Amino acid sequence: MTTKTPVRFVSYSGMSMASFRYRTLIPVQGLESLGYDAKICKADSEIKPGVYIFSKHFNPKEEYNLLKKLQDPEFVIGNVTHTIAGEEDAGSVIIFDICDNHFGNSELANYYKTMIGKADIVVAATGKMADIVKKECREELGEKPIVVISDPYEFPEKEPRFNWQQQEVENLLWYGHPTNIKHLQRIWNDIGDHNLMIITQAGTKLDVDGVPFPVVPYSIDSLLWGFSQCDVVIIPNDGMDSAKGANRIIEAIRQGIFVVAEPCPAYQEFDKFMYIGNIKEGLKWCKANKGEIQGRIQKAQDHIREKYAPKQITEQWSKLIKEAVEIKSSRLPQEKSEKAPCGLEEVAAK
Repeated sequence: MTTKTPVRFVSYSGMSMASFRYRTLIPVQGLESLGYDAKICKADSEIKPGVYIFSKHFNPKEEYNLLKKLQDPEFVIGNVTHTIAGEEDAGSVIIFDICDNHFGNSELANYYKTMIGKADIVVAATGKMADIVKKECREELGEKPIVVISDPYEFPEKEPRFNWQQQEVENLLWYGHPTNIKHLQRIWNDIGDHNLMIITQAGTKLDVDGVPFPVVPYSIDSLLWGFSQCDVVIIPNDGMDSAKGANRIIEAIRQGIFVVAEPCPAYQEFDKFMYIGNIKEGLKWCKANKGEIQGRIQKAQDHIREKYAPKQITEQWSKLIKEAVEIKSSRLPQEKSEKAPCGLEEVAAK
């Protein structure tokens, strides 16, 4: 059973940003398929009382302005011309979604704390991110719930592409945001004589020993092509302090590629499938254990299909939204004859 309450994902990001697709686009599409009135909006969109999920915070100023409007009863009365038939109004419920650890940036950290303090529910993309929020925003969070909802997978699944008994492990792929290239540079000498393809944001410059290294500009098409050209994806990372999700390892596995990744919290569940450890040692392991690779990829794909399918992630968002609507309903007067808060009964009557 769905709700007629509007569900709005507030975002100023776009299709070129993978986390926008994971945290906003795919959930909205999934919720629409379940019958929700779900849309992506910005501060200047039509405002209706509902459930507002603030995600991918590229424009904190506009997000905060929208929040103030949603929590200002006089603004809502003056600007909302109708409520949904059959659902009395009790203002909006605010959900603040965090998938990036920006607490090291004082400006964004202050913004996070302000929004968490004003939100009804907080969502984190990983358990590690939730732990960081609890530590950094103990006062602002108070007793309000913080819910972990992972990223879904995005790309179609492909079978493992190589007969690993004969195929040599030669071609490596690294892909990701330019801010993560520092981790690739740190393990550069561990790559040895392997061929390496780098896919990252267009315009990124990379020099190796003073010589420009070719970079493939990121797009969905170029990434899928990169997967088709490589034997192994390598993922050096921030280590156990990383709050990032598992989407890079998940998408590679979905494409039938084996992954060698450094340990981080989100990758620990894959250590029985992929090689999670030192990159140099992982590449050696691949060459010495080629007969195991195909089976490991297949088992990892089974695990991902059960846990990270868009349908499962949509169901988690749906459950959360129903809880948000209950919060919204709890703000209504106990007796229908009582006056609705902030005079919204007049708005509903229009």
